[in-house]
Amino acid sequence: MTTPGAEGLKFGVHPHMWTQLENRREIDAIAETTDPRYVNFVLDTGHISMAGIDPLELTRAYGSRIIEFHLKDVTPENRGGARQRRDRNDVMKDPIFFELGKGGVDFSGIKAHLDKIGGQGWLTVELDSSPYRPPKESARISREYIEKTLRIKVG
Repeated sequence: MTTPGAEGLKFGVHPHMWTQLENRREIDAIAETTDPRYVNFVLDTGHISMAGIDPLELTRAYGSRIIEFHLKDVTPENRGGARQRRDRNDVMKDPIFFELGKGGVDFSGIKAHLDKIGGQGWLTVELDSSPYRPPKESARISREYIEKTLRIKVG
């Protein structure tokens, strides 16, 4: 995946749990009723997973329209999309988002698909909380995963 060139500003909607755009039916409705030249998506891997959607499947469906990924992981039992949507949680006492490499999001599959289609856009690592270790350590864990497992150089 590469960074966009000088084609100008792009508009991307950001499906997110606990908002007016969070489930697959709503995402599909936006995709079906908008022009892909003007309306794109920001895919948040953690929120998509915990809303019950497989982020790899969504990447396959709308990869050419995804201009940015917010990368965060979930627990392995939520791989392919949580079986039940979560209510808003206490991020320090009951975390649902974790450093990359926890195992709930198939980042290698997402990267492979983006490489296959020549995906371009931003990869932004997000961590909503770091209750088990200092934030700097959480950032190091995610960076190591990106560089060693995904083989993407972090600059």
